[in-house]
Amino acid sequence: MGKASSSKKVARAARAAGRPGSGRQWGWPLAITGVVVVGVLLIVFSRGLGEDSGPPILGDHWHTAYGIYVCDEFITPLRDVVEDQTGLHTHDDSLMHIHPFSTAYTGDRATINAWGETVGLELSATEIKTEGDVDLENGDPCPDGPGSIQAMKWDSIADEEGEPIPGDPGDYAMQDGEIITIAFVAEGTEIPKPGPEVLATLQAPPDVTGQSVPPIVDPSTESTVPADSSVPADSSSTVPADPATSDTSAPATDSTAPPETTATTAAP
Repeated sequence: MGKASSSKKVARAARAAGRPGSGRQWGWPLAITGVVVVGVLLIVFSRGLGEDSGPPILGDHWHTAYGIYVCDEFITPLRDVVEDQTGLHTHDDSLMHIHPFSTAYTGDRATINAWGETVGLELSATEIKTEGDVDLENGDPCPDGPGSIQAMKWDSIADEEGEPIPGDPGDYAMQDGEIITIAFVAEGTEIPKPGPEVLATLQAPPDVTGQSVPPIVDPSTESTVPADSSVPADSSSTVPADPATSDTSAPATDSTAPPETTATTAAP
């Protein structure tokens, strides 16, 4: 009797386990599903933070030419104002140098504003600031009317048409070989491509070729500015001499030989 009773209990337990609505039927599959979902989310999240975020990836070395056009002229090219911690910087050569130091600056995170962290540029759809030179908001005046932030890009030097950069240009991720003009201009102003000297530098980046950076023309003074200095190349020849200094530092020759001395030493 004991064995029969035990067998019946086991059978009843087995039937209960397979009965619809039983808690045991759903508990295990739900736990497995939860583990799978969490695993998939972790994989997606980790890929989003890694090199798989897309180019530029770690090890890439890109160059993008740029110019900043304010109302009716290009301003002097920007330079690094802090030590580069991102791999996005410039060499005072009108190029955005893009070789990320970490995955925080790869793919679509290699933006104009990420580059701006090193060169002192702050850019949005409504304002532009550079280190000590430009501080403009939409609506500030240009000679042809109120200005606003706009940007154009050209895919290559051969691209003559170009296209506007939509939205916030600060969020735009630069591409290798592109040309970009960041502009603050009045409505209807044609945004130009940077000048031929900039395009020539893009074709032969100095940090790749080992050649020196060609001098850039400062639009405000029409003087040349060496790439490694903010002082015009011809500054030594343009600084006028101080007349007062000249008189004291270069006295007349006859003052060292008084007439009476000459008379007494002359032969009879």
